[in-house]
Amino acid sequence: MNRPISLLVLCVTVLTSVCFSDESSYQKNARMVVQTYGPGLVWVSATTKVDIPDRGVQEKRGDCLGVMIHESGLTLVSLNYFDQSQLITSAIRRGDPDVTPSVTVSDILITLDTGTEMEGKLIFKDPDLDLAFILPDPKEAQDHAPFTLFSLEGDGKAQIMDRIITLGRLEEAYNRQLVAMPAYIASVITKPRTYYYTKEGVPGTPVFNEAGQFIGVWVTRFNPTIGPSSIRPMILPVTDIKPIAEQAIKAIPKEE
Repeated sequence: MNRPISLLVLCVTVLTSVCFSDESSYQKNARMVVQTYGPGLVWVSATTKVDIPDRGVQEKRGDCLGVMIHESGLTLVSLNYFDQSQLITSAIRRGDPDVTPSVTVSDILITLDTGTEMEGKLIFKDPDLDLAFILPDPKEAQDHAPFTLFSLEGDGKAQIMDRIITLGRLEEAYNRQLVAMPAYIASVITKPRTYYYTKEGVPGTPVFNEAGQFIGVWVTRFNPTIGPSSIRPMILPVTDIKPIAEQAIKAIPKEE
């Protein structure tokens, strides 16, 4: 074999080894994410009641995923997935601008990884960022603590084509099993604030970089003047979540 061909074979072998090594590391970190953070990814369910003047009352039970961020069990969810009052009001008023429905959310439950349920209540929300914070009943939380928590201390940085891992769960029919979904950052939006975009995402679910570091949460971007058709899931970095979470933590009632 002449020298040029030998060098070519060597280069291909080295590149192939590097690719297999990177893929193996990515898979290993994805499994680590499932094992380390899985218990902190919980279901939050609630009953939404819609009272439309002259049309009656409708009730719907729904659920969404959330991440635990504080030792109290405080759980972060997507506001528009948890409390759909904005979406419902927008959809109804597009058909009849003069109608203003009354929407209430009640019977909130947080379902842990073990299947245990805790009563919860909404204590803080930021509609602009699509964030809501649910606090479990203190006595019930004390019985089931400590919880697996998601730290908001990272820098949340990502670039186009960075590999990411989204941690999710299947629905109840499949025992709410954990799911690790691979993806790439397809776009970085910088104005009016930073968001990361990729093709698919479930609001409320956490996102990790390829090293297994928590970088953000899927939320929804929604234009009320356009309606539900304007919904687009985006990844909000932890750096933008942290200051709102700190306000939510301060809103936790003090024990007497």
